[in-house]
Amino acid sequence: MFEMMRFFRGQYGSGSTLLDKFSLYMTLSIISPNKTKSRLNNNTRNILHYQPEEALKNFDHVKSLNLEIPSSEEKNDKSFLKWTAEFGTSFKSCVIIGANSISKNDNENSQSRIESQPLILSDEELKLRIVWMISSLMAASSRHYMLKRIVVDFPTISNVVVSDEEKRGKVYMGAEQLSELRLNSVNDEFKLSLERSVIPDLRMKVWYVPKLELGCGLVMSGATLVVIRPMPAMEVDPAVESEPEIVNFGKSIIVPSVQELAKLPLLHLPPRYCHCFQQSPINSNDPLSIPSIPIIDLHRLGTTEFTDSEVQRLHSACREWGFFQVINHGISTSLLDKFRTEVENFFKLPYEEKKRLWQHPDNHEGFGQLFVVSEEQKLDWSDMFYITTLPLNLRKTQLFEKLPIELRDTMEAYSMEVKKLAMVILDHMAKALKMDGEEMRDLFGEGVQSIRMNYYPPCPEPDLAIGFTPHSDADALTILFQLNDTEGLQIRKDGNWVSVTPLPNALVVNIGDVMEIVSNGTYKSIEHRATVNSSKERLSVATFYSSKLDSELGPALSIIGPENPAIFRRVPIENYFKEFFARKLSGKSYLDFMKVKNKQ
Repeated sequence: MFEMMRFFRGQYGSGSTLLDKFSLYMTLSIISPNKTKSRLNNNTRNILHYQPEEALKNFDHVKSLNLEIPSSEEKNDKSFLKWTAEFGTSFKSCVIIGANSISKNDNENSQSRIESQPLILSDEELKLRIVWMISSLMAASSRHYMLKRIVVDFPTISNVVVSDEEKRGKVYMGAEQLSELRLNSVNDEFKLSLERSVIPDLRMKVWYVPKLELGCGLVMSGATLVVIRPMPAMEVDPAVESEPEIVNFGKSIIVPSVQELAKLPLLHLPPRYCHCFQQSPINSNDPLSIPSIPIIDLHRLGTTEFTDSEVQRLHSACREWGFFQVINHGISTSLLDKFRTEVENFFKLPYEEKKRLWQHPDNHEGFGQLFVVSEEQKLDWSDMFYITTLPLNLRKTQLFEKLPIELRDTMEAYSMEVKKLAMVILDHMAKALKMDGEEMRDLFGEGVQSIRMNYYPPCPEPDLAIGFTPHSDADALTILFQLNDTEGLQIRKDGNWVSVTPLPNALVVNIGDVMEIVSNGTYKSIEHRATVNSSKERLSVATFYSSKLDSELGPALSIIGPENPAIFRRVPIENYFKEFFARKLSGKSYLDFMKVKNKQ
């Protein structure tokens, strides 16, 4: 191969008339320097053959390119296209694949490999096998600056085949996929993603590959691949190739499972779960005398005839209550029913299964409790599972993939629907606040979303226990899905605790501290708590939506001025969350800390 290249260079040179007359089909083996050294003679020792652009620079019309990527198993290997160590053995750069058709490769080599492996695979087995075989290939080909540079420098290349020297798989890329690699900016990638597929996060990369051939003998036509964590569109130092930093917002002391504790024949509440001097909710013989939170009809909000009046209802609910129920929210009943079933099944899992999802000492995400900062602290009568769902670069992939696959898939769909709902509500809030809509969308469009699944088991002394300590939420919006008919949510209204009775298929929305700050105090985050029952379990799912991680939190610039001066200070949102999760929950104390009078 390289002898041929030297011949062309010597006989015709760059831009030769001969090469102008035909398209050159080229195969390049991207081998490591160590392997190359033994093959080179004195005439070629200064040529870096493992750099494709060096091999291609004297050819004007390369149409097809076959790349063979080394495994880079040698510790001192300096090959530019490493992939096995960085991608193939870890699932941090997972690729999700679907295909229009799957067939068997009939060549003899693949046949011998198939004999020891079942050809008929379950969906999960097939997914894992494909991830293992080609995640590294896809990661290298879609993310690596090297291939991007090649296809940008050679616009005539219309198809590329990427394979590995161990023959575990091939990826075929045509003109459409290569056009994505030739994009010059993040905006271009964003526009193209809108034209191609609806995807969970703008930082995901969706590929449609006409043909995918695996080393085990399977051939997939029309494969769709989603690279979970693409590298940012920027120049990459070839000496540095690392995964995005995982952000930990906080940690919580690991405590026993309350669900397991509730299975014991307890007559009295264990002392650490006993909360004395709790204020009881409002009781009345006249149900009409008990206030109820407002109801917002999302369909009416989107109807020209009722928009103005419904926006005013929303504005009033956010100012006076900080809580409301939303109906006609657009999330299908079938999805809600499916999610309800999967969450219920999750809490029915054997204890040993849930232990795999337990929190780690250095991270609050997982199964357990939040905001436990001391061994003497009183505990809540509940178990929960907490995980960051969006954006995907903040998701703990290894934790997420340990969830049952049905729950995982349903949670994925639900989280996307809730994000859409949150953005619709925030857009109407901007109108009500007379806030610049672009400022609201820029702040929250790629916001941080997390989900907390809650389980409150029956309690032997419910009047002495608390399901969730009184607090206000640190986010912008919390959207609560009540899974069964056991009441437990209570909000503090005018100094009293008021129980919330969810409407069928409605979602409960509450203002968080972030939105109170952004609205400069116009909207109020409200203290709330969860109570428990002596005979019934209660289940709910809270979805928390906040501003994007690289934003600065403070009152919206479009609503403050001489007549409405800022009453809250400005801080990086990442610092805000880390400080919040490091504290014990205590009403609205953290919001008070954010006020200008406390600025240090």
